[in-house]
Amino acid sequence: MFLLFEYQVATLDRKSFGRLGTEHLHFLRISIATDTASLQEGLKRFAAAAGDRAGFQRFFSRGEHLF
Repeated sequence: MFLLFEYQVATLDRKSFGRLGTEHLHFLRISIATDTASLQEGLKRFAAAAGDRAGFQRFFSRGEHLF
């Protein structure tokens, strides 16, 4: 939800992979069915989000991840 609301990058969680035995593993699924420029922008946003610990803490404290 942090990636989506704060960085406009949509992902799916581990459960979307549908593999048995992955309960303890964590994955993100990202579609690459778009143009190269959009993929490059998405990777930039993903990298920015990955380094935004303070932003994640603010997002988490607002409770938006619960909706």
